[in-house]
Amino acid sequence: TGITQLDHDIAAIDLTSSFPAVSGKPTSFSLRVINAGRAAQTNIAWRGIIRDAAGQEVFQLNGTDSQLLLPDSSRLIPAQASWTPNSPGIYYIEAYTQLAGDEDLSNDTTRVLADDDRSFRGGVYSHFIVADENIIFAAALHDLPADSSATMLQQSGFQVVSSGEAAASSWHTGTSPRYGFRGAVVSADSLGRRQDEELIIPNLDCSRLTARARLSFNGFAMGGRTYTRLSVSVSTDSGRSWSEVYERRLGTDPQTGVNYSDSLAVMNPANLDITSLVAGQPNVAIRFRYESQADGFWVLWKVVVSGEKGLRAAHLKSVMDVPEDQGKRVELVWSPAPNDRIYARPPITQYGIWRGNVDGLSARSEGRINPSAIWELVGNLPAQADSIYRFHAPTKGDKIPIPFFIAAYTENPRVFVNSNIVSGASIDNLPPGAPNHLTAQVDSQTVWLWWDPPADETPAFYSIYRGVLSGNPGPLPLATTTIPNFVDASFNQTQKYYYVVTATDSSGNQSGASNEVAVAVTNIAEHLGREIPAHFALGQNYPNPFNPSTIIPYQLPQARVARLRIFNAVGQHIRKFELGLQSAGYHHLHWDGLDDHGRAAGNGVYLYRFEAGDFCATRKLILMR
Repeated sequence: TGITQLDHDIAAIDLTSSFPAVSGKPTSFSLRVINAGRAAQTNIAWRGIIRDAAGQEVFQLNGTDSQLLLPDSSRLIPAQASWTPNSPGIYYIEAYTQLAGDEDLSNDTTRVLADDDRSFRGGVYSHFIVADENIIFAAALHDLPADSSATMLQQSGFQVVSSGEAAASSWHTGTSPRYGFRGAVVSADSLGRRQDEELIIPNLDCSRLTARARLSFNGFAMGGRTYTRLSVSVSTDSGRSWSEVYERRLGTDPQTGVNYSDSLAVMNPANLDITSLVAGQPNVAIRFRYESQADGFWVLWKVVVSGEKGLRAAHLKSVMDVPEDQGKRVELVWSPAPNDRIYARPPITQYGIWRGNVDGLSARSEGRINPSAIWELVGNLPAQADSIYRFHAPTKGDKIPIPFFIAAYTENPRVFVNSNIVSGASIDNLPPGAPNHLTAQVDSQTVWLWWDPPADETPAFYSIYRGVLSGNPGPLPLATTTIPNFVDASFNQTQKYYYVVTATDSSGNQSGASNEVAVAVTNIAEHLGREIPAHFALGQNYPNPFNPSTIIPYQLPQARVARLRIFNAVGQHIRKFELGLQSAGYHHLHWDGLDDHGRAAGNGVYLYRFEAGDFCATRKLILMR
């Protein structure tokens, strides 16, 4: 031919690996090389790089062989170390021979960038599947001896069904007509008879699969001169009905006239998610169907059915503060448990949100709550097969990291699985509302202030500001108090004062200011200008709690007949004040802690009810002797 054989030339033929490759288990690799030169060779080495589906390198392999390799001889050189994949999926490997003085580097690698006619073989063999740890079925069809009948396939767990013309060629073990791929093969019938040939995996028990059920296979088909249809289907009723999960057409459909321009179908490998069809099913069948007439071939060589068994936990992704709230809430975000599907067995029915104490970070046992830990169920959420779940959980305080986990429950309360533990802290982001209806009452020695607390939360304390200019209360408070009233006895009797009050919560957030009240104190105390209040109001008593007496303020925008009654916590009458006709303005009355019979009231919570015409209001006070 005029081609001169080189003296030193080692070529890579193909890679082999332990089959099936399974997540979490060691996988070994070997590279088959051939001495394509005229000189015998020793000290042959190779290097391999395993990459994931995204192209990221995950492992390196190295192999060496010091034995003599004669010309035209081949040898399998194993890698020095095995690789343990940590997750299922599609991977591929690039392998390179290494020989000092190699005169032809073009044949040193199995790496092929494009699966075309000229360099197809290496591209197919460079990809491989890592299956889930639970293997339902696996067949290394490329390792079976050639047999023109279906015997070897039947012994490997397959059924062969021919529904085409009688005696047409059907599935068997052997080598593809082109490229020499070994495996289960069906080729165009030599006499042109119509073929409808089925290769079936029967009786697969997938009843314990709960998630990630996958069918993977390596294959190659060629056709298009006439017409070929390839399909893969799944049945769960002993073959009475089939659900198609894969289809390829080559050539021109004689019924529709549609031309499918493809002449090759590469399954390199195919990796089909069949979870929705087979999870929880006890009798599953998988069918590879070849429909053709005098056209091409189909070869399969590695077939695996795998999936997840049993319960798998949800994954708690984050525990974060709920923004723009008043604290004591965090948002939990988690991805669902794999069994959170309507077809999973057993299905997840609901999630429980568990909150722990600060010391409970490791207080979780395998699948069960550790009874010695301090954990509290703070909520439930129904499982709805959502892609992500969110829940606002209460905390016991702000700015303290609190641990949480998610329990995934089934219909059986004894069967559940707990997620990972994540801690997070809530933050009070909002100040309380401003105090309402600040009111002042003046006597000869003091200015009495009272107000309504904010409606949205109970403040940690109030700050009272006093200034001599309206709208300018000053930067520092005159005083603070935890109750909604205050007595100011530190004033100049010739000065006019302006008061406002703010509320501060336990996280240090301060509200805006209340309404402003103006007060002037003279030698005979009087309210500034004798202003008439705009509305009826019953103020909070002060001091509160009190012993032995307290002041109860009230205001009237119009003259009214008024009375005030005091009741104990169970509604029994204690004291009545018939106040008669009261003028419009600011008023207060004094209760000395005695009942209508002059007896001292006991410690406790009391209600005081004020009535003036149609106006009626009730407040609480506390007597502590």
